[in-house]
Amino acid sequence: MPLKTLIKLWDQFWFSETSPLVVAVFRILIGIILILFILLLTCDLFVWFGQYGITSNQTARNFAQFVGLNILNINRDNDDFLLAFFTLFFLAAVSMTVGYKTRLSTFIVYLCLTSLYHRNPFLFNSGDTYMRVMSVWLIFSASGQALSLDNWLKGKESADLIYKPVSIWPQRLLQLQLNLVYLHTVVAKAWGDSWVDGTAVYYSTRIEDLVRVKIPYIFDQLWLCQFFSWGTLVIEAALFSLIWIKELRYYVIVLAVFFHLMIDLHMNIPLFEWIMIFSYVLFIDSEDLRRFLLWGRSKLLPEKEVVKVQE
Repeated sequence: MPLKTLIKLWDQFWFSETSPLVVAVFRILIGIILILFILLLTCDLFVWFGQYGITSNQTARNFAQFVGLNILNINRDNDDFLLAFFTLFFLAAVSMTVGYKTRLSTFIVYLCLTSLYHRNPFLFNSGDTYMRVMSVWLIFSASGQALSLDNWLKGKESADLIYKPVSIWPQRLLQLQLNLVYLHTVVAKAWGDSWVDGTAVYYSTRIEDLVRVKIPYIFDQLWLCQFFSWGTLVIEAALFSLIWIKELRYYVIVLAVFFHLMIDLHMNIPLFEWIMIFSYVLFIDSEDLRRFLLWGRSKLLPEKEVVKVQE
């Protein structure tokens, strides 16, 4: 292949234009997850992050061995400040979801997520880390240029969901971040004997603290555990490779959604599976997504009400 062709393909991959609709829908879905995330933490806010919480500020700093980005360090061990911080976090998450001052609110969300991690790094899992990283890439995206209050206040919101094209590179970064998650997990699992011999699912389903719904028989059969273990590797490998092939993309996404729903049914890992499922919207063609949203709106709202809302 000529070098000129490679350069053209590279330029097209990173710098072609697309509708902001895809990243806007992703912004809304992640915003919903963030709101639920905040509400879950609020129940035990002072237990996890308070002055007399399980993990002290000094313990967190000793563990990290460096001073990380943490707004809570402005006024440490002050529960009133912590409450004000969480209020700001919640308002920023709501603002990001509805698309008001989108870039600013997304930046605040990132600061708050990072601050909470550095305040108590023992509380969070890889899904929370993924959400924090994705919020960084969202800052640079045009997610506020569709399905947002920002657009509506400027009189640019479109009834037919057709928007001015934007550069695709922020969406590419979001897509590649999702790819890296699955690439890393496949490589990490490939080194483990239990994934190679197919017994990994058997052992993971024996972690009683994470079991939400017990599924009898299935996880007691070696051949089924091997099928699910090796099937997991196949699906996750497809999610960083075959998902880029247009003709195979939606088949891979359907398999992945079913895969994560089954995990969510059996195991209680709060929000993680839904974060991953919602991320697949990044690979949906913008025109397909537009048609789907218009179809959904036509089913939920009569035509007259749609016109009234737009007015």
